[in-house]
Amino acid sequence: MKNIAILSYSLTAGGAERIAGLLSKHLSEKYNVYLFLHDSSVITYDYGGTIVDLSANGEENVEQTLRECKQKYKIDCSISFLIVMNCLNIRTKMGESVIISNRCSFGEIVPYPYSNANRIKTWYNDADKIVSCAYGAQYDLIHNFGIDSSIITTIYNFIDKNKILANSEEPLRDDVYSFVGKSKVILNVGRLDEQKNQCKLLVQFAKLIKEEYDVKLIILGSGYMENTLKALAKELGISDKVLFETYCKNPFPYYKMADIMAFSTDYEGLPNVVLEAMTLGLPVVSVDCLSGPLELIKGCHDYSVRTEKVEVCERGVLVQQAYTDRIGETSYLAEGMKKLLDDDEVCRKISINQQKFMESYDNSKIFDSWIEVIENTYPGKKVENKRILSELDNVKKVIIYGAGVYGKTIMRYILSQNISYDLLCFAVTDKRNAPESIYDIPVYQLDELLVHKEDAVVVLGVSTKFEKEMGKNLDKYGFNYIYSNI
Repeated sequence: MKNIAILSYSLTAGGAERIAGLLSKHLSEKYNVYLFLHDSSVITYDYGGTIVDLSANGEENVEQTLRECKQKYKIDCSISFLIVMNCLNIRTKMGESVIISNRCSFGEIVPYPYSNANRIKTWYNDADKIVSCAYGAQYDLIHNFGIDSSIITTIYNFIDKNKILANSEEPLRDDVYSFVGKSKVILNVGRLDEQKNQCKLLVQFAKLIKEEYDVKLIILGSGYMENTLKALAKELGISDKVLFETYCKNPFPYYKMADIMAFSTDYEGLPNVVLEAMTLGLPVVSVDCLSGPLELIKGCHDYSVRTEKVEVCERGVLVQQAYTDRIGETSYLAEGMKKLLDDDEVCRKISINQQKFMESYDNSKIFDSWIEVIENTYPGKKVENKRILSELDNVKKVIIYGAGVYGKTIMRYILSQNISYDLLCFAVTDKRNAPESIYDIPVYQLDELLVHKEDAVVVLGVSTKFEKEMGKNLDKYGFNYIYSNI
């Protein structure tokens, strides 16, 4: 029996993490499954197999711990989710087959996520197989990042249709019914953040209210933009027509009471909320983002041709992905919602077609597709991060900016190459809480190294969260620097 490792940052608070847990549960029926988690402190999602805590020896040792765990458990195949864990999986290849899961499309994000883009370009071609959650996400890898199409396949997400149908029958609170009254209901489900772009939805919903549609909007989600969205609703004069509900464990009664699902996101992989709405026959109007809605709603896998203005499709309504909708110059999303609000027969046909599609959406086929990938993916060569060394070729002075987990990982790799440097050190922004040395390598405050700014190269050894801030510091002082892409 094969030993399978599934790598996920955690098993809580995310669609990718949920899919990782479901996959482990299914695969544990056939294989010895180990869940390698960066953070195992809170477990929310169902899973199967044995949990292994990669942070047990400290966060700075996660990469080395992962290598050791792959050897200890004699892993035959390692499957990872999301960019950081995908790159970690590839870098620690120990002779097993490495399969990474591509969960989202990045090629149309503005501003462009430079660090994530470079991680994809640097590492993904070294995977033995890439499983993309949608054909649009596959298109994105090939056309926007130059990933070899021969190593990519598409497998849709698992979805528990029976659970969705059963849970939808639970009642909602009385105050929710009081808010709705006799009005029609537009529902939006998703995190309250920039990606989900509920700002666009509010602007377009306000157009319906101005045209005196008797309709209410429920936004079901949690996130850092909650206050911003509430302020925008107040500014638009629609606060009494919008209900913000914190995301709950069972959102499906909201689906059951709604008349329309409105999906306004900027980018996706395969949106689970669309699949959930279709399971319940809730008509969906969605922007034609990259990726997912085009293939779920229209049944089209050709992302070279995109929706213009508004299109009524077999399983919902697609509208043009337009920035001008967010600022109110265009009304594609409002027009799409009106198509459904105005025509009960269109809604009825869409609902029937959605439910027919979901009847053929079979978890057992998805599971079989994963088994086929696992059984037919063979280990390639071991991967090492030679890119950093190639960019440092003939450089005699190297500074690692960042003395945390990422900086230490880069330094260990450089030290393992036994290359002699005239200067090799760590740099930090503020040395007051930093040690004098790490691995016998000195630690300096960045402004103490200005004398070396003309002839040294700085390797940015921090997480994505801090790259922009650190890059600004280096630009201010005039250092030459490269991204680590770890």
